[in-house]
Amino acid sequence: TPEDLTSGDKIIDLFESWISKHGKIYESIEEKWLRFEIFKDNLFHIDETNKKVVNYWLGLNEFADLSHEEFKNKYLGLKVDMSKRREGSQEFNYKDVTSIPKSVDWRKKGAVTDVKNQGSCGSCWAFSTVAAV
Repeated sequence: TPEDLTSGDKIIDLFESWISKHGKIYESIEEKWLRFEIFKDNLFHIDETNKKVVNYWLGLNEFADLSHEEFKNKYLGLKVDMSKRREGSQEFNYKDVTSIPKSVDWRKKGAVTDVKNQGSCGSCWAFSTVAAV
């Protein structure tokens, strides 16, 4: 609750509970302190955003001890080695394009799954392919 954000002890308790839930292990007390400060900043950001925005809400997840820059550097964007890039493959030809519907709502067909965490492996293409198949 917002009142809990004014209590240092309650924030520490929340952080300790969050550490336990997500199996976090820090190499030193200094690292844990740094992660707590980032966690606290993220917690305040979540609270402030949720007070202002009504069409979505934010919550704590396994990334709550990462700064925005750390998250971006570790999890966003595929890092491609351009020296190993291959030329395009052969073109795919459709057999019957006249019977293709104008649009398909895959949610109504039960084909949309929950959000998955691909980690930092850069496999978003594989996750989306598997989800589509």
